[in-house]
Amino acid sequence: MMDLVGWRWARRRWWQWACLTAIAVGTSTLAIAAVRYRADGAAVLVVVEDRLPSDVPWAGIRVSERRADAILVVRWSKGCDQLVVTSVPRDLVLMPGEDAAAVLPATARLATLRTSVERAFKVSIAATITLDLAHVQAMAEAVGPVVVELASESRDQRTGFHGGPGPVELLGPRAVDFLRSRTWEEFGADGWVLTDVTDEGRIDRTDAYLRAALDVLARSGIWHQLSVGVGLARNISIKVQDAAHFAAFLLGASGNRGVKFAVAPTDEERSQDDRRSPFVPTDYGAPRRLILVPGTPTMLGHCQRGASS
Repeated sequence: MMDLVGWRWARRRWWQWACLTAIAVGTSTLAIAAVRYRADGAAVLVVVEDRLPSDVPWAGIRVSERRADAILVVRWSKGCDQLVVTSVPRDLVLMPGEDAAAVLPATARLATLRTSVERAFKVSIAATITLDLAHVQAMAEAVGPVVVELASESRDQRTGFHGGPGPVELLGPRAVDFLRSRTWEEFGADGWVLTDVTDEGRIDRTDAYLRAALDVLARSGIWHQLSVGVGLARNISIKVQDAAHFAAFLLGASGNRGVKFAVAPTDEERSQDDRRSPFVPTDYGAPRRLILVPGTPTMLGHCQRGASS
């Protein structure tokens, strides 16, 4: 009799445990699905800051000013489980009447840049990540040697970079010099020729470095990946605007199938801004200003299967 009672008790307990387990699994599955649904289209703004060049007027008394050396919008798309990294050119005027994106952190505030990005691209920024060039160098050293291919011998006398042709190993300060190069020269039959002074060229080289760096991390062991992650957390400043949205972004991005690199499509600014001082272009090294081409807000979040790298 006791054995029968004990068996019935054990069976009842087992059913209770099974029901609780099923409820827990089902709830967690629904919660994860809900978070991933919320993460669709979640974006993070990444801004690499730099000091003003020494040849800028009054640079000695403007040492606290920062400008954006690189601007990235990182967005996760649920439709193709992919991170889309969109580079924003420094000379882009995000909203009519504003300064170019590069100088907004100096002439206005970083929050102004974030708000302008949200309005221009119709995207909600969950968090803003900022880091300076010293942090970029520290991260490049943590990742380790990254190899990029250069078609010809190249240099940038402003940053001091020199390399090629063929594979070029980038590590630490040399990686920073490569990433900052905007006065790109190539050596050919006629000697050194200035081939590129645009931010688009700098973006292309940044994308090439990031692709190669991701390949290095993908081939490395888990401990190296963890050390790079810890180093990244230590070297960046994060300001979270929407904690739930940012958590959803991290969950969605952590298991994505690939990364696509893109550039915000731009065109030359057609109109003159009378409010803007004529000395500003020379002051900040931005001889031209760009505007977004029509349809950009829908293009920023667009991703294609098979377009990852």
